[in-house]
Amino acid sequence: GKGITAPNPVGQQLAVRRAWENAAEDPASASAVEAHGTSTRVGDAAELNSLTEVFGAAGAAPHSIALGSVKSNIGHLKAAAGTAGLFKMVSSLREKVLPPSLNFRDPNPNVDWDTVPFAVNTALRAWPEAPGGVRRAGVSAFGFGGTNFHVVLEEHIPGRHKPEPKVFASAAVPAATTVTATLPAKPPLRGALVLGAADDDELLGKVRAALTDAGGGRVPTPAAPSAEVLAAPVRAAVDYADAADLAGKLDKLDKALSSGNPAIFRMLRQQGVFVGRGPAPKVAFLYTGQGSQYVNMLQGLAAREAVVGQTFAEADQVMTPLLGRSLTSYIFVDGDDPDARKAAEQQLLQTEITQPAVLATDLAMTRLLSAYGIAPDMVMGHSLGEYGALVAAGSLTFESALEAVSARGHEMASLTVEDNGAMAAVFGPLPEIERIVGEADGYVVIANINSNSQAVIGGATAAVETVVATFNAAGINAVRIPVSHAFHTSIVAPASVPLVSALRRLDVRGPKVPCVANVTGEFYPADATTDTMLDYLGKQVASPVQFVRGLNTLYDAGARVFVEVGPKKALHGFVEDVL
Repeated sequence: GKGITAPNPVGQQLAVRRAWENAAEDPASASAVEAHGTSTRVGDAAELNSLTEVFGAAGAAPHSIALGSVKSNIGHLKAAAGTAGLFKMVSSLREKVLPPSLNFRDPNPNVDWDTVPFAVNTALRAWPEAPGGVRRAGVSAFGFGGTNFHVVLEEHIPGRHKPEPKVFASAAVPAATTVTATLPAKPPLRGALVLGAADDDELLGKVRAALTDAGGGRVPTPAAPSAEVLAAPVRAAVDYADAADLAGKLDKLDKALSSGNPAIFRMLRQQGVFVGRGPAPKVAFLYTGQGSQYVNMLQGLAAREAVVGQTFAEADQVMTPLLGRSLTSYIFVDGDDPDARKAAEQQLLQTEITQPAVLATDLAMTRLLSAYGIAPDMVMGHSLGEYGALVAAGSLTFESALEAVSARGHEMASLTVEDNGAMAAVFGPLPEIERIVGEADGYVVIANINSNSQAVIGGATAAVETVVATFNAAGINAVRIPVSHAFHTSIVAPASVPLVSALRRLDVRGPKVPCVANVTGEFYPADATTDTMLDYLGKQVASPVQFVRGLNTLYDAGARVFVEVGPKKALHGFVEDVL
C-alpha cells in the first residue's frame, strides 16, 4: 500500500489464497464471503479486486457468491471487527440463512460488477444447499497497518466427520545414500500411499480403486514404493493416518484430477497429497539461522526419536566444556514454570548460545529426515544456517561445526566497536528497497536479500534510523530489529580475522553435496580447498546474505522440492515469493 492505512492488494490476496490452500478446499466452492467492507471507495475496490483475483481465478462464476459486511448492520468495531464478521458467518451457517447488508444503493464505480464472482446480498434469504453438498464461506479481516486475516468456514453436517479412534499406519521407505545416511533406516509413523500411472486417466482409475478400499476400512500393506512406480510418468503420493483419513484425501484427489485445476493441486499439497509428472525433481534442503530458535524446540522429538536425542547428547558433549553447562539446559526447561521459560528465552537470545543451539537443532532434523529416507540433492543455509548446510554437505563434521559456530558466536558477542550498528526488516519491492538504500546518507546496506518483497538492512545506527523513517514515509513498512550488532555489514568485519583463525584449527573441506554460499549466491567450487572454504566463511560474517540469488541457483540446478530444515518455518515464504 501507499501508507499505513492504505490497502495492500498483494497481502490481501496472499492471506485469502493461503487460507483456502491450508483448508485444502476450492475457493470456487464458497457460496458466501464476509468482507472487511469499510465502505470506502478505495478500500472496497481494492478488497473486491483482491477477492476476485482468488475466487475468480479458481473458476467461480459471476455473481455466484453472496457478499456482505456486518459493518453495514452494526458499524465498525475497530479491533473487534473481524470477530463480529466471524460471529455473523458462524450464525449464518448454523441457521442456513444469508443476512442482508444494509443501505447498499450505489455500487462502487471502481468495481466491474458485471464480471466479479460476487453479488452483494441486500435481503434476508435462505442459504441454498451448495452443489457440493456443503455450505462453505470465507471471512476477511483486513486491519490497520496490513494485518490481513482470512478464515474458511463450512457448515457442520452430522456424520460427515466420524470421530473414530486413530490407528496410525506405517510404510517402509528405502534409506538415503548421502553423507548423513549413517543411521539405520526406519519406517515413518504414518501411512504413505504412492501410485504410478502412464497418464492422468490411469491414475484416476487407481485413485478410485484405492478410494473404494479405504472407504471399506482397508489400507495398503506397508511397503516401499517400487522403482517402477517411482519412475512412472504420472505419480501421486498421499500421507495418511488411517483408513478414514486416506479416504477423505483420495476423494479430494479424485476431484482434483477430474477438474484439472492447478490451484486445487496447490491446496492439496498443504494436506499431504502430492501429484508429480515427468522425471522426479531434485530436492534442496534449506537451513534456518538465528531468529528461528525458541524454548523447548524439538523437545517432543528428542524424547520420542532416538536419533534426535542422540544428536542433542552429542552437542552437550562438545558444548559443555565451552559453555560451562550443557547446551540442552539452555534449550529444554519446565514448560509449566513461567520463570524458567522467561530465563531460557533471554539466554537463547545470546548469540554464543543461540548459534550452537540452532545448529544442533538443524542437524537433529537432518538426521531424522535421513532416517526416514529423505536426502538432499543440494543444500543452502541462511546466515548461521550455512553451517548446518555444510555439515549436510560433508564439509564439516558435527563436532567441528559446533566448535565453529561457538567461535563465531563468541567473536560476535565480544566484538567492541564505536557503534554496534542497527538493523531493520523492510517489506516492499526489492528494487525500491535497493533504490532508497542506495540514495541514503551514511553507511547503510542490504544485509539480507531474502526475497523479492522482503529484505533486512543494516549499518550505522543513525543512518539506519533515518532510512527507516524514509521507508515508512514512502509507504514501505520498515521495522527495527533488536540485535546486538549490525550483522552481515562491515561493522562486524573485525570478527572475521579471529573467526578464520579458529576455523583453521578445524577440518573444513569442500562439499560432497552441492552447497550454495551466502556470500555469492552460487555453489561453492566443486574442487574447493580448505583455504577457499575459509575465505568464504570468513567473508560471510560481514557480507550480505544473497538468498534470492541462491534460490535461483538451486532452481537453475534442477531443485523443485524445497525442504526447510530447522526449529520452525522461517524461509518458506521467501521460496514462494522468489520462485
